[in-house]
Amino acid sequence: MDYTVLPTDTVVAYASVTAARTVTLPQASAVTSGRGLGIYDFSGACNATRKINIAPHAGDTLNGTSATYALVRPYEALILRSNGVNAWLATVVPISQMASNPSVADGTKFLRDDGVLAVP
Repeated sequence: MDYTVLPTDTVVAYASVTAARTVTLPQASAVTSGRGLGIYDFSGACNATRKINIAPHAGDTLNGTSATYALVRPYEALILRSNGVNAWLATVVPISQMASNPSVADGTKFLRDDGVLAVP
């Protein structure tokens, strides 16, 4: 299931990935400068075929470009910060420890391939 991130979201985590997915970021100007956002593959299923594409909102940039970034490794994550104007700065984080001990903060949105939104 593709997902458009809300300006109030802090974490988007896929618990199941059976095909390529796209996560579209909100406008950077709709998010307070410095606010963090994490996008995670909790499924461990990401690869070159079953990737999670992260796309900046039209007119915004992600690490200086308008191109989409893709999570292609199991348990990988992208941690982002908005500049509050028109840009997102992102860092890729391998989160292999999630495989054996997944735990998340309140507000996490788990997106399953069947389109069900599960909030712990």
